[in-house]
Amino acid sequence: RAGLYLPLHSKVGTHCFPHVEALGGKLLSAMGQPSDHLVLLRDACHAHRACAHGEVPRLRRILAAEPQQAAETDEGGRRPLHVACAYGRVGCAELLLAPGSPASVHATSSDGSTALAEAAASASAGCVRLLLGRGARADALDFLGATPLHRLARDAFMAPPPPSTDGGGVDDGRGTSRGAGDGAQDCAECARLLLEAGAPVTAVDSRRRTPLDYCVDPVLAAARGPAATEALRALLLAPPPPPK
Repeated sequence: RAGLYLPLHSKVGTHCFPHVEALGGKLLSAMGQPSDHLVLLRDACHAHRACAHGEVPRLRRILAAEPQQAAETDEGGRRPLHVACAYGRVGCAELLLAPGSPASVHATSSDGSTALAEAAASASAGCVRLLLGRGARADALDFLGATPLHRLARDAFMAPPPPSTDGGGVDDGRGTSRGAGDGAQDCAECARLLLEAGAPVTAVDSRRRTPLDYCVDPVLAAARGPAATEALRALLLAPPPPPK
């Protein structure tokens, strides 16, 4: 395969990876190849970083070299699919869920979160739609009793923005970007998808709060913005959709 593959077999030396990666990129450039055609084998978090940045071609090369990296965990117990969904990287999530991949939509992190919960927390309608289509459960609970709908109402718009691309906005893994103005629409679409999939509106987490409680919380509402808050509130108060 084209590119440079460096077999670093000791995870103890992970602090050396950035330096080795830089030297490998220079070597590739000297050979007349793109400097990003580099895979550091046995770096358990290399696929995680590719997902965080939405680097689909790089992730494809990593998985071609070591398919098992699709199921590797980082220090927080998160798989690459968790990271891809946390940053709204639809293209990376699709690649991780390709036929034969060891990645699973049901895998949980060290706090019990599923990839669907991460996608909801990032208000990534594309990832939510993809995961539900692959069998993810909208009523899955983390260790604090929170459902993906809780995460959407509590955490969306609260996390720092993902790594941005040169064109601005947020890369969704397909070469397109999402601007901040789409937040209310994405939030409402995530809620609609989760509710149609059977997410319980009245579920109470360990803090004795429902998704609606988080929706109308003044601090969270201010961070979310009036448009997203009102759209989410209207969906949570609407009659439940008919079962499919």
